[in-house]
Amino acid sequence: ISAGVTLVDIREEIEWKDTGIIPKSALITFFDSAGKYDTRKWMDDLRKIAKVSDPVIIICRSGRRSLIVANYLLENENYKTVYNVKDGINGWKRANLRTVNF
Repeated sequence: ISAGVTLVDIREEIEWKDTGIIPKSALITFFDSAGKYDTRKWMDDLRKIAKVSDPVIIICRSGRRSLIVANYLLENENYKTVYNVKDGINGWKRANLRTVNF
Protein backbone atom coordinates (compact mmCIF):
# COMPACT_ATOMS: atom_id res chain seq x y z
CA ILE A 1 0.00 0.00 0.00
CA SER A 2 2.80 2.39 0.87
CA ALA A 3 4.28 1.68 -2.57
CA GLY A 4 1.07 2.89 -4.21
CA VAL A 5 -0.61 -0.44 -4.90
CA THR A 6 -4.38 0.01 -5.24
CA LEU A 7 -6.31 -1.47 -2.32
CA VAL A 8 -9.97 -2.12 -3.15
CA ASP A 9 -12.42 -2.65 -0.30
CA ILE A 10 -15.35 -4.56 -1.79
CA ARG A 11 -17.56 -4.53 1.30
CA GLU A 12 -20.82 -2.65 1.66
CA GLU A 13 -21.18 0.80 3.21
CA ILE A 14 -22.70 -0.57 6.43
CA GLU A 15 -19.57 -2.71 6.87
CA TRP A 16 -17.28 0.28 6.29
CA LYS A 17 -19.17 2.18 8.99
CA ASP A 18 -19.00 -0.79 11.36
CA THR A 19 -15.24 -1.43 11.24
CA GLY A 20 -13.78 1.63 9.60
CA ILE A 21 -11.71 1.53 6.43
CA ILE A 22 -8.05 1.35 5.57
CA PRO A 23 -6.65 4.78 4.68
CA LYS A 24 -6.32 5.37 0.93
CA SER A 25 -8.45 2.33 0.05
CA ALA A 26 -10.84 2.50 -2.88
CA LEU A 27 -14.37 1.69 -1.78
CA ILE A 28 -16.09 -0.27 -4.54
CA THR A 29 -18.78 -2.66 -3.29
CA PHE A 30 -18.90 -5.89 -5.27
CA PHE A 31 -21.65 -8.02 -3.67
CA ASP A 32 -24.81 -6.38 -2.35
CA SER A 33 -26.54 -7.58 0.83
CA ALA A 34 -28.44 -10.19 -1.20
CA GLY A 35 -25.22 -11.53 -2.72
CA LYS A 36 -25.95 -10.03 -6.13
CA TYR A 37 -23.39 -8.16 -8.21
CA ASP A 38 -22.96 -6.22 -11.44
CA THR A 39 -19.60 -7.29 -12.79
CA ARG A 40 -19.64 -4.86 -15.71
CA LYS A 41 -20.30 -1.79 -13.53
CA TRP A 42 -17.77 -2.93 -10.93
CA MET A 43 -15.11 -3.48 -13.59
CA ASP A 44 -15.82 -0.03 -15.06
CA ASP A 45 -15.20 1.47 -11.61
CA LEU A 46 -12.04 -0.61 -11.08
CA ARG A 47 -10.58 0.28 -14.49
CA LYS A 48 -10.79 3.97 -13.54
CA ILE A 49 -8.24 3.40 -10.79
CA ALA A 50 -6.21 0.31 -11.80
CA LYS A 51 -5.04 -1.00 -15.16
CA VAL A 52 -4.72 -4.72 -15.82
CA SER A 53 -0.95 -4.32 -15.55
CA ASP A 54 -1.20 -2.68 -12.09
CA PRO A 55 -1.01 -4.78 -8.94
CA VAL A 56 -4.28 -4.74 -6.99
CA ILE A 57 -5.14 -5.76 -3.43
CA ILE A 58 -8.71 -6.89 -2.69
CA ILE A 59 -10.18 -6.89 0.83
CA CYS A 60 -13.54 -7.77 2.38
CA ARG A 61 -14.62 -8.67 5.93
CA SER A 62 -13.09 -12.15 6.27
CA GLY A 63 -11.31 -12.89 2.99
CA ARG A 64 -14.00 -15.09 1.45
CA ARG A 65 -15.60 -12.57 -0.92
CA SER A 66 -12.30 -10.96 -1.76
CA LEU A 67 -10.86 -14.34 -2.78
CA ILE A 68 -13.76 -14.81 -5.22
CA VAL A 69 -13.16 -11.35 -6.70
CA ALA A 70 -9.36 -11.77 -6.81
CA ASN A 71 -9.71 -15.06 -8.67
CA TYR A 72 -12.22 -13.50 -11.05
CA LEU A 73 -9.77 -10.69 -11.90
CA LEU A 74 -6.96 -13.16 -12.55
CA GLU A 75 -8.99 -15.70 -14.51
CA ASN A 76 -11.43 -13.52 -16.44
CA GLU A 77 -10.12 -9.97 -16.65
CA ASN A 78 -6.41 -10.62 -17.34
CA TYR A 79 -5.15 -8.78 -14.27
CA LYS A 80 -1.58 -9.92 -13.74
CA THR A 81 -0.99 -9.34 -10.02
CA VAL A 82 -3.90 -9.57 -7.61
CA TYR A 83 -3.58 -10.02 -3.86
CA ASN A 84 -6.33 -11.20 -1.54
CA VAL A 85 -6.19 -10.06 2.09
CA LYS A 86 -6.59 -13.55 3.51
CA ASP A 87 -8.35 -12.68 6.77
CA GLY A 88 -9.94 -9.49 5.50
CA ILE A 89 -10.53 -6.39 7.61
CA ASN A 90 -11.08 -8.67 10.63
CA GLY A 91 -7.48 -9.88 10.39
CA TRP A 92 -6.26 -6.36 9.67
CA LYS A 93 -7.86 -5.12 12.89
CA ARG A 94 -6.63 -8.13 14.91
CA ALA A 95 -3.11 -7.19 13.79
CA ASN A 96 -3.75 -3.69 15.17
CA LEU A 97 -3.22 -2.10 11.77
CA ARG A 98 -4.64 1.36 11.15
CA THR A 99 -8.20 2.05 10.08
CA VAL A 100 -10.13 5.31 9.94
CA ASN A 101 -13.82 6.00 10.40
CA PHE A 102 -15.93 5.98 7.29
